[in-house]
Amino acid sequence: MSSNDTWSVHYRPTPRAREGFLRIASQIADHFGRVVAERVADDLVHAFELLERNPGAGHRRDDLTHNCQVLFWHVGPTLIAYRLASDGVHVLFVERAEVDWERMLAESYDP
Repeated sequence: MSSNDTWSVHYRPTPRAREGFLRIASQIADHFGRVVAERVADDLVHAFELLERNPGAGHRRDDLTHNCQVLFWHVGPTLIAYRLASDGVHVLFVERAEVDWERMLAESYDP
């Protein structure tokens, strides 16, 4: 699956978000097969489309970041971190929920 086929002009991924999306799809394919990986990838794409149509649908996570611009949406055990911008939704991260989000956000996201 090409990451270029997944992203719309209204939701823009950071390189880290693209990497996370592809890594999760690959790990699921390795463990559960291609059919399951495609279903998970489709679920994530549907979430991106939902956030594009309803950018305020996400919620804050003060336990992870005090940056009020960063919102979260979950798809099963995967979290999507994003922020609103004048040109659409910027997808910051697509990662499994069990990663150290607080550290990752502190190290990688510069508002």
